[in-house]
Amino acid sequence: MALLAVDLNEQLLEDFRRFAVNKHGKIYGVLKPEVELALRSHLTAQEARAASVEGDA
Repeated sequence: MALLAVDLNEQLLEDFRRFAVNKHGKIYGVLKPEVELALRSHLTAQEARAASVEGDA
């Protein structure tokens, strides 16, 4: 397990926390898995986009 410490835009962090609370009804214990899911989703989308561009070439 690794630790990721980053400075985030305060509004972005507040929006993400609100999203997690709305989805799960709580904040404790859900922020970490939601951050991991968001990162995985972003990477998957970027990889798919890159593959699509390579396939068009």
